[in-house]
Amino acid sequence: MKDPVPGLRSSFYPKIPKGVFIMKFLIIMRRVPGAVSFKEVSEEKISKHAENLKAGLKSGRVQFAAALLSGGGAYVVEAENAKELAWAVRNNPLYKNCTVEIEPIVDADVFLENAAKIVGKMKA
Repeated sequence: MKDPVPGLRSSFYPKIPKGVFIMKFLIIMRRVPGAVSFKEVSEEKISKHAENLKAGLKSGRVQFAAALLSGGGAYVVEAENAKELAWAVRNNPLYKNCTVEIEPIVDADVFLENAAKIVGKMKA
């Protein structure tokens, strides 16, 4: 099966075609109390996920990744469509044992620049 999100696996994401808008998402996964332990997930699956995450960070498709010491993790990922976003969430071998929050985000500096322009136009 071809990876729907190149860069989250070992392949490199091709150049983004002009006019295609890539969204960023903050994905927060929190472990459900009493959920499956690490013992019930294979070493291979966790190792493969770590490799995928490193490749995603290297390619820029994953911009931030952290483990929550209480269980779970937080990621900032780029996704072109719902299929890519779903794959980014569900690729984690511990996904079934977590609650998931997904927030669309933009770079704060870009947001503030645009907000200032809008406010300026409203006052003109």
